[in-house]
Amino acid sequence: MMKSPLPEELTQELAKQQVERFVARFEPNYRYLACHCALPLVLTPELVNYIRVQFLLNEEVPWIAEADLLLSELCRPVGYELYAMSPQVRSNLLAQFQNREFQHKFGSNRLKSLAQLLMDYVSYLMRTYPANRQRELQAQRWAAMVYLDEHRTQAEEEIARALQELVNRGKNGQAELARLQRLIEEFRPQLSQDESLIEFARTLGIWLKGQISPHATKSYTVHRVKLSLPTPLSLFEFETFTVNHRGEEIKRKSHSAQYFIETLPNKVPLEMVYIPGGKFMMGSPEGEGYDSERPQHEVTLQPFFMGKYPVTQAQWRAIASREDLQVERELKPNPASFSNSQDSDSRPVERVSWYDAVEFCQRLSKQTGKQYRLPSEAEWEYACRAFTTTPFHFGETITDKLANYDASDTYASEPKGEYRKQTTPVGMFPPNAFGLYDMHGNVYEWCADDWHENYQGAPNDGSAWIEEDCNGNDNYSQVLRGGSWFIDPYLCRCAFRYDINIWRDVIYDNFGFRVVCVAART
Repeated sequence: MMKSPLPEELTQELAKQQVERFVARFEPNYRYLACHCALPLVLTPELVNYIRVQFLLNEEVPWIAEADLLLSELCRPVGYELYAMSPQVRSNLLAQFQNREFQHKFGSNRLKSLAQLLMDYVSYLMRTYPANRQRELQAQRWAAMVYLDEHRTQAEEEIARALQELVNRGKNGQAELARLQRLIEEFRPQLSQDESLIEFARTLGIWLKGQISPHATKSYTVHRVKLSLPTPLSLFEFETFTVNHRGEEIKRKSHSAQYFIETLPNKVPLEMVYIPGGKFMMGSPEGEGYDSERPQHEVTLQPFFMGKYPVTQAQWRAIASREDLQVERELKPNPASFSNSQDSDSRPVERVSWYDAVEFCQRLSKQTGKQYRLPSEAEWEYACRAFTTTPFHFGETITDKLANYDASDTYASEPKGEYRKQTTPVGMFPPNAFGLYDMHGNVYEWCADDWHENYQGAPNDGSAWIEEDCNGNDNYSQVLRGGSWFIDPYLCRCAFRYDINIWRDVIYDNFGFRVVCVAART
């Protein structure tokens, strides 16, 4: 099992203890050598000797201190006669140049002299060393340059150029990108005047972990270099409609959203829309909805991707028919009731249980290498509302021109409409402001959460609310969201939660689902 990283405060304290043990084991003047040797990223016996001779001959630091330092716990071997200190140890030692006890003797001027010496030394080596050592030496050179005011800008620009070149190489450059990203984190105190490089490094770190950064599509300018991450996301444009309580259009607005296409077996596309992170009030206010939709509470969510539509019959068949992808259970390739029309491939799949939907997500994850799952209730409602606060993302009510539901009944003062009595192809009706279709009506959508009578004690981070003792319990109720073709408008609201003894293995011809992807690269 991978160990979790230690908290920053603890790693700093451990580094401090290492330094003090080293000094206590030998002589107080050994601290001077350790501090001077903290500036280079990589040490060699020759470089340690060069630093001692140039700066510490008058400080009674014996030559044997060179070996004592390299073989101590402050350093670790990283190659043949190559040694490195941890970032925390380096930071602790370099900070001591500013301490009163040390500053009266050396101080920041000594640190700049040391940086100039290192820069000159490395520049000489770069002219004589083979190509396979140039990358290591370049990093050494940058480590010196960021401490010199007259060279810091040049170092930042060179680092930025190296970053963009590696980004353009794609996967082949990711190992080196990770190394440079860590270097920037180490140089952060010296690079503080250029926030663009620091911000890009943070975004890059998230991207390298396969996660979604809120700034993944942002470009940064570092002096004369433009930095941006590769974005295989496409853009689509659409219009949203807002209606009043009479169902009359009062506003129309143009939007755009980012998405990527997952190509399923048999070249079936699955469009995944980027949902930005943010905060929202989950549930119904007083005067709307049921007690199960309260108390209304604030939830904060990280970015994620969500299916543009409910999973269609074509998408279901592409995954369900692949027995080699099976994880826990068999899936029927054609479970839907409404599967005999010419447009059935584009209609949502229905008559799938919660277990079936989970198996689909597991198979999809296995097929793509990404993490697909059902949305949490909070993710679903946040995605449905798309920053609106009205009962429907369309506004104060809903009409048969905006969604597929039992429009023979009304919610507010809108006229009655058509009750279609069956599913309709996805995407027939206008989307919400995130670019998601069919969030109201067509089919109910399974969520990952177990049913709870209300929101007392609900998580506020967007995660699914799951009971520890419910695994394998077929009698546990799961949550459905969104309403369906079979349901009146009151039960299609953003906040409505449906269970009414809906067990995990129940199937109906108005139960479907859509998927969430949480590890897609942007």
